[in-house]
Amino acid sequence: MIKPLAMAAAALLLYAGTRPETFRVERSITVTAPAGTVLPLIDDFHQWARWSLWEKTGPAIRRTYSDAASGKGAGYE
Repeated sequence: MIKPLAMAAAALLLYAGTRPETFRVERSITVTAPAGTVLPLIDDFHQWARWSLWEKTGPAIRRTYSDAASGKGAGYE
């Protein structure tokens, strides 16, 4: 019983050694709303709390915004 288990483990390790060290996961979604409705929610970081799931992960989350409210130069952390 140990020999087949050891062989399976060795085969798994050999296979894992042939795989790339990095990988990438991508997701996409189709939004069926006019761009004029969606863009203001994405362009202005102050609006992200309305739709971003990450904003809801911690009730005590603190946000810091840059001087620009939206568009080029806007920042958020």
